[in-house]
Amino acid sequence: MTTLPVAPVMLNRGDMFRRVTAGGDGNDDPLVRCPTMVRDDLVDGTVTVAHAKAAYGVIIAPDHQVNDAATARPRIAIREEANAA
Repeated sequence: MTTLPVAPVMLNRGDMFRRVTAGGDGNDDPLVRCPTMVRDDLVDGTVTVAHAKAAYGVIIAPDHQVNDAATARPRIAIREEANAA
């Protein structure tokens, strides 16, 4: 494992510290994540419509409503592709 050099940073009262990370890989299979929770992530700005479809197989309409009928198809296709690999 590579360790990057880190220098201490002194903070003063009133300073703000912000740490941005790439995120994690999650704890469960993304294909079983509740589509409503994926929609909430979209509304919060943590995923895009394209990412919701590619990673979670969730189809979200422009009005931010989950299309349950359309969501089943990409979830099946993603699962089949993963099983074929």
